[in-house]
Amino acid sequence: KVAHYGKLRDAIEYVKQGQNIVSRVYGGLMPLFMNQEILNYLADLEDDQAANDIVDMLEKMLSQPPLDKFHYYFKRVYYQRRGDIGNLELVLENSIDAETGAGVGGQNAYDHSYCYGLIQMHKGNYEEAIKNFEESIALQPTANNKLAFIKVAQCYNQIGEKEKSEKYFTQIIDIAGKNNPGINYYYALFLEENSNYNKAKE
Repeated sequence: KVAHYGKLRDAIEYVKQGQNIVSRVYGGLMPLFMNQEILNYLADLEDDQAANDIVDMLEKMLSQPPLDKFHYYFKRVYYQRRGDIGNLELVLENSIDAETGAGVGGQNAYDHSYCYGLIQMHKGNYEEAIKNFEESIALQPTANNKLAFIKVAQCYNQIGEKEKSEKYFTQIIDIAGKNNPGINYYYALFLEENSNYNKAKE
């Protein structure tokens, strides 16, 4: 709830408290993997130093196979959320190898396709990006993958296929609900760019 109101530093502290509780009750690796949520908040804060400190700590702690390369996964998560496409491209293949080695590559495949789409979109290869985003959506056609819907819509808009762009916006609004501020923001930008000002105001 505090993250919802933009209090990300407070949210990080609550995650850390949760880690302490989980560590005492369950032990094991679960508390370490809760760092993913912290990295997401740090990405929103653009706090690269704190994120690097966490990744360095995880690299030291996850030193035994099959998790000895799993720090690449945490790097991938951070760069993906941060929108740091250059570094995302550098770590993506290592992350996929690490996730596959740990037995979670299949369940994260939709995220991998999304990352490939981000990289191609960043390079201006919109048609290739569309293929990646649509593959991601096929693997995970839910609100958990809403950014893939937004990005594929933006790519179609870039190549002048406005109807397909609006189709994807409409789909994710139907899936995620009409009151999702992030989706509504990008949809309004699309409508405004295409001179549909009255609908954008809604």
